[in-house]
Amino acid sequence: MMSYTHSIVSGLVLVTLTLVGLAGCDLSVNHDPATSVTVVVSGIESEESRQAVKSTLEDMTDGSGHMMSTSVRGSTMTTTVSPVSDVDSFLKKIDFGTVTNVDGRNIDVTYKP
Repeated sequence: MMSYTHSIVSGLVLVTLTLVGLAGCDLSVNHDPATSVTVVVSGIESEESRQAVKSTLEDMTDGSGHMMSTSVRGSTMTTTVSPVSDVDSFLKKIDFGTVTNVDGRNIDVTYKP
């Protein structure tokens, strides 16, 4: 059985999303390819190291608002961040490893603690 408070919150969320849609707002959780950068960091073993790199990447984005998505497979972490307007400036800020490849807005890094 759903609580009264849960029903009110669910209703408010539904109303808010409906109003956003009616207002023509573009509510998206996808990165804009023109302003996002994907960084693949290999050789990153610990959760503590991953969190530190994610924090650094977050600080490297343009402005105070940012978007980030991360996936981890073994010792490889793939993170897409935005907005990033200048890839060359972004590259110069990478201090957590060695950049091994750059292909447009895709950057490969070997992690170095």
